[in-house]
Amino acid sequence: MKAFFERLVKDTSPGTSIDGFLNTKQKQILKTHHGKYNMWKYFPPNQQTDVDAWDIGMLFHMTNLCPSNSNTVTIYYHVHDIKHMRDTLCHQSKPLISESEYTCYRQRIQDFINDVLQYLKDQTLQDEIDRDVQHIDLPIEKELIDVYKDMCGYIVQQIQGKKQSYTIGDCKHAYFNNNFVVLR
Repeated sequence: MKAFFERLVKDTSPGTSIDGFLNTKQKQILKTHHGKYNMWKYFPPNQQTDVDAWDIGMLFHMTNLCPSNSNTVTIYYHVHDIKHMRDTLCHQSKPLISESEYTCYRQRIQDFINDVLQYLKDQTLQDEIDRDVQHIDLPIEKELIDVYKDMCGYIVQQIQGKKQSYTIGDCKHAYFNNNFVVLR
């Protein structure tokens, strides 16, 4: 999403930096609740904007301010679809979807990725995203599921005021995707 936004600024406002683009849109940005809430990230005092510090909502908001063209109209549809999908999934009462829903969401995400990568024409980014997407289809390790269950139980215990602390002796280490993970 970041690369897409940066390319949109480059294509729709040639020769303009991200900060220059934001400054031209400042009044429009600050008229919105989202813009006011994130004002210090969009317009940090005495320094350049750090787009890497923006969340997906901020990127979505700024992408909407870029004019669309025949090359981006489909991508704009995807961006809105992905935002709606994210909001739907993140605000469910329980984290469970059917396999058919997963397949549908997965295809919509893949379509978005394909169209954005085709627009960006950045082989390095495409290789990186392809590697990440391959991990999505791998089965989840049982240890990772157990960690999730333990963490959920731990958080519930903390909320209920039942303090339980874990010691080094309670933990074991595992190695996943070049990272050490502490497992209970």
